[in-house]
Amino acid sequence: RRVAGAASVVATAAAMSVAFSASVTRVAGLVGPPLDVTAPPGAVPLPLPIVPISKDEFTGQQQQQNGPASVVAAQVNPSCPLLELQILSIYENTVYAVQGSPTPIAFVDVSCSTFLNEGIETTQLTYTVLAPPGTTPATQAIIQSALQLAAGGDPNSALGQFDSFIVLTDPIVPRPIAPTTAPTASPTKAPTTEMQAGMPPEIGCCPNLQRWLGECDPVLGGQCWGETGKNGVPGVCGATKGGWFADQCVKATTFHTAQAMCQTVNADLCSAAELPATEGTGCDFSNAMLWTREQWNLQTGRCGDKEHIAYNPASGTFECTRDAFLGAVACCASATCPTPAPTAAPTAMPTAAPTRFVQCCEEIAESVKIFDAAKNWTDPLDNADGVCTSRAGGWLPGVCTNTNYVNSAAMCASVGAALCTREQFGYASELEPGHGLCDPNDYYWIESSWPGQCPDGERPALKGDGTGGVKCLDAGTIQGTQCCALGCFPPPLPTATPTRGPGMF
Repeated sequence: RRVAGAASVVATAAAMSVAFSASVTRVAGLVGPPLDVTAPPGAVPLPLPIVPISKDEFTGQQQQQNGPASVVAAQVNPSCPLLELQILSIYENTVYAVQGSPTPIAFVDVSCSTFLNEGIETTQLTYTVLAPPGTTPATQAIIQSALQLAAGGDPNSALGQFDSFIVLTDPIVPRPIAPTTAPTASPTKAPTTEMQAGMPPEIGCCPNLQRWLGECDPVLGGQCWGETGKNGVPGVCGATKGGWFADQCVKATTFHTAQAMCQTVNADLCSAAELPATEGTGCDFSNAMLWTREQWNLQTGRCGDKEHIAYNPASGTFECTRDAFLGAVACCASATCPTPAPTAAPTAMPTAAPTRFVQCCEEIAESVKIFDAAKNWTDPLDNADGVCTSRAGGWLPGVCTNTNYVNSAAMCASVGAALCTREQFGYASELEPGHGLCDPNDYYWIESSWPGQCPDGERPALKGDGTGGVKCLDAGTIQGTQCCALGCFPPPLPTATPTRGPGMF
């Protein structure tokens, strides 16, 4: 079938001699309002009625070899029509096909744009999926798998141009939910000791943060955080190199990881009104979208459930931005340090710690695909303990992370993992160069509850190549991050003859 819709879409596809063997239905909304829905000669008419079943978003990234490093505003990508046609074809012939027969699918409310930053071109395509009544919306995993298969099969196609991509889907029609088994009990960690000197303050207020040198000693003459009331913003101080990732600027991470970074120093992402307090604190974010903690303001109105407001310096406006988008990190804190009122009687027992965000290996690999970091995790089926591990596992866009002990633990927790135990650390022997191995000569933090605890203010670490034993290091020093998790499926029962543990490599 031919595409019955915007004439320029058909013309573009014909001009580039791109043909899909699949049947393709009408595409509407990409380059102006939908045209006459009458199909051209030879087209199979779209069955009616069709109804909206989901709102989907494709985000792809590719490294630009030539041309400018950044573009000040989002632009329409000339390859968008072909990208839309290919994705539509995959939806019809793979994602929603029934017993090998295509299911008529249409896209409406289509929007496509490109943003170039730091030599990385990001293309976002959003669309509402229409299908025959009764069609169950596909899961994100099914759609992602189908698109990746198509991209790998034809590197010259519109999908094949991307180094990495992810598809998010919000079903309009509820999916049937299968009953689940009772959850297994999650082991709890031993309570951490009080933060030591050199570590972030327990109360993240300006006086405490401004006294703390942390990892930002070279910045602002030995001060991480700007002065209170900077640029006329009362009651707060701000930072762009506030200690959450050594002394580096973080220009590209998701909303939830950005929020976790601020929380590692007991601060928070700034509100839209507070952002001026972070100016001049060490990082240039003039070409990067900058996260805020808010979901509503007068400019944007209410954002969606999976969106937060980010500041676009190119247009000087605030925009509702998908949580999976890669934005910059700046944090803010209160100018005053609250003191809790004394209780009438001493507290008998400490309160329970909040539940930690936990994902199993397969869930982590799925969630970090946007960073092309799933390949950086080992396969839990490759060892008898069902453990996966990584040193560049997606807490930042697929890069090795050297930072202090608290921040390393927070980076692992942001993807639902944890620092490895001494026993799990040896599975790093399964990592490959370029795929999460990082520098084997670095020391890497490990989980602190091991026999022979370190002195106060120190935490255990192991050398990346496995040589030597556990070494206690100052918890505020910069060391490597290695995270571990358990597979979603339990390992097989042990054999009658005991097998040797992973040991060191």
